[in-house]
Amino acid sequence: MWSANTKIRLPYPFLTTFHLVPSHDAQKNEVFQLSEEEGFAGEAPLPVELHHDNISFTRPRGSTSTGLPAITALRQQGPRQGPVSICAWSSTGVVTLNHIWLVLYTIFTIEPDLETFRLQLKGPGSDTISKDLLLSMVALDSGGGSVIFRNSFWQGCASPLGSHSIWTASTKSAVPHVHYVTTSTTTICRSHPLRPPKSASGSIAYSRYIPSLDKVFSLVVIDHQDPTHVEFFHQSRRTSSPTRDLGMQGDSLEEDYEYLRGQNDDAHTIGLLGQFDGTLFGYFEVFWAKEDPLGVASDAGDFDRGLKTSIGYSSFKSRRWLQACWSSLLHYIFLDEHRTENIIGDGVWGHELLGDASFELLEDEMVQLPHQRVHLTRYSRELFFSLCPFDGVLEDVNLQLPSRL
Repeated sequence: MWSANTKIRLPYPFLTTFHLVPSHDAQKNEVFQLSEEEGFAGEAPLPVELHHDNISFTRPRGSTSTGLPAITALRQQGPRQGPVSICAWSSTGVVTLNHIWLVLYTIFTIEPDLETFRLQLKGPGSDTISKDLLLSMVALDSGGGSVIFRNSFWQGCASPLGSHSIWTASTKSAVPHVHYVTTSTTTICRSHPLRPPKSASGSIAYSRYIPSLDKVFSLVVIDHQDPTHVEFFHQSRRTSSPTRDLGMQGDSLEEDYEYLRGQNDDAHTIGLLGQFDGTLFGYFEVFWAKEDPLGVASDAGDFDRGLKTSIGYSSFKSRRWLQACWSSLLHYIFLDEHRTENIIGDGVWGHELLGDASFELLEDEMVQLPHQRVHLTRYSRELFFSLCPFDGVLEDVNLQLPSRL
């Protein structure tokens, strides 16, 4: 909310915290600045400067959703209509696109339902920054300021880290479509693009601050040689029914270790542990769908991904925790490979509680796999970033989606 001391926090490994501070004329024009919290809580310093003491910005006025896609709303309302935020600074110091990114991050964090708004820049070098916004693809020129798009922002456009978003450790490089034949089972032989190496075991693959929980959600690449990871996986799957779909047999710790070792050696799958502020709560498998039996049945694209989930601790199975987890998990997958258009899973993978927290961002169909008939779910990039459901609520949106079976 737009009030004094509203908390804005960067993801891991930076974890820098800012607080919203009303400017001297805030009551009249709702003008705010950001104050950086003293002390260093993260594991790495910011490689670039994001905070500028002299930048002030107004709350976007008229910030209500139209229920229409952003481009459609822009065309119907006109470039000079809709909410406007004015961002201004004095001649003290140099302002860059990185400083403006922090303003955008603040606005979209406080108002997650805001699809677009016009940003008017007022200060030395504003013309250069406006051009940088256009080149970064986070904005279009409206003739009365830059129209900022929420879906572009959450896909990493204008990122202060350059080639990859601030929420992921890295973005896989866009390599040419080098194909080769792989045999993942005795019944499947698929031609697919050569995949980049997986992230290092034990590393943080994704992180995002969840304002509604005041927690940082992170995805850690599971390390089969880390006893803490193996023990958590062992206990988690003993208390979570969806693990029956991981294709596992047996219940011993040794068998769990061998399973994770096999997953580590499998080039088409990456195992991830979910955590809130360092507390582990769930296990997830993300895989290249085209190299999986599921991909054959679903006609998966070259870069589509599949997903399996396991939430082990009941304390994290309430709707508010699952909403934060699910939106972040899908966000990570789409950011990890920008050519991923769909995330695919079978119905039994879709944990009942996770299904309730999935914001209806799915298409349903029944398909026949070699061993069983399953309910196929598909999450599309276009719909996810059109709605950006990071707060778990879809307001003023009327979508005719198929019901879950």
